[in-house]
Amino acid sequence: MCGQSGSGKTFSTGVILEQLLHNTDLRTVVLDPNSDYVRIGETRSFVDNNRTRRQPLTRAQFTAMRARHLRIAKRVKVARAAGGDLALKVRFSHLTLAEQALCLRLDPIDDLAQFNVLRTIAAALGDDYGVDDVRAAARRTGTEDAERLVVRIENLGVASCCCGPIPLSARSTASRPTCARSSSTRDHSRTNASVR
Repeated sequence: MCGQSGSGKTFSTGVILEQLLHNTDLRTVVLDPNSDYVRIGETRSFVDNNRTRRQPLTRAQFTAMRARHLRIAKRVKVARAAGGDLALKVRFSHLTLAEQALCLRLDPIDDLAQFNVLRTIAAALGDDYGVDDVRAAARRTGTEDAERLVVRIENLGVASCCCGPIPLSARSTASRPTCARSSSTRDHSRTNASVR
């Protein structure tokens, strides 16, 4: 669906999803990066519901519709990285090396040595591992570059959560860990100082 901002794309998609939910038994997966539809299993108030209808519902009609929606909505499961009905997670090993590097904010050129440590460890760990396994293997390696990778993982707060979202506190430039890139030019003296 395409259209100008404010033209009703989100609302129209929501109506289509509600119709699919109410009129079919289709199993539907919605990829919703903006969290526009996480409340599709809930009902709106009587007043709010009638605000968007050409023909307003009576209280009895609304009550019947709400009861039906709540019965059907039990099938709705919301998956999120934190909260929701289902935990949305991915094993770190299921990501490509480039995706793993993105989770760790590693640039294959700017962070050449740490990227190489990650590549070597990922190859050695095999097919099933998490960020904690990478951190432990890097710590066992004992090299300065491996220790920098350990500090990066700990500063970003991605250990023990597979490759979940990087916490909001790590996203803002004001509180960004010193090992994360704060601009296109890096202050290597600060990075080196924070590792030691």
